[in-house]
Amino acid sequence: MLVDIVAISKNIYDEIIEKELKIANPIKVYDSYRTLQQVVKSSNLVANHYLALTFEEGFLQNSSFGSAIDKWKYFLNKDLNQLNEAVKQYLLTLYEIIMVSDKNSTFGEESILENYFNSKIYYNFVSREYSCGYVNSENLTLSMNVLVTLYDNQSYSILNKKEIDLSSYEKRKELKEHILTQIKELEQLEMKLKKYIQKKRSYVNNYSKKNVSFVVLTSLK
Repeated sequence: MLVDIVAISKNIYDEIIEKELKIANPIKVYDSYRTLQQVVKSSNLVANHYLALTFEEGFLQNSSFGSAIDKWKYFLNKDLNQLNEAVKQYLLTLYEIIMVSDKNSTFGEESILENYFNSKIYYNFVSREYSCGYVNSENLTLSMNVLVTLYDNQSYSILNKKEIDLSSYEKRKELKEHILTQIKELEQLEMKLKKYIQKKRSYVNNYSKKNVSFVVLTSLK
């Protein structure tokens, strides 16, 4: 879980920050920072709320949801749904970052995602099919429809279907630790992006003023 998010984020921000790729709409980089914050927040909720329970906890027993497992599924899927919405918003914000390209010695503008995916296929998949996870009603399996991490912008296949067995406490705890590891990676990217935005804030502010969407970046949290 979240491996695809970490991978594409590292690639995108490496291009923007390290390679200093020219961005036509820098305010969208700030938007990606804000939506990334929500991904981190929602990921922490999934990892630390209901995921790694034994099913013996008192608050799971004798509830209107039915069995302890039924209540666990309900609240975990609720947390996963919140994370999924945050991730989709973040991925769509990345899609909106426009780079200035000079392919074939001609200048143009296109989504920064074009270096990794066919942007139209990416947009449709993220909008309609992407899912960072939900627990099936029939069993204790977490099903995911996520992005591939081997990139080919000529490919029409960008779906990576995965399943994780959560039938034992050990496996649920293992997933929790995995998510916390991915969160650390995302937090590092978040801090890196924050420093970049603060460094470039005068450029972003000038762009924002011209587009009547001024954002005070000096108050980044």
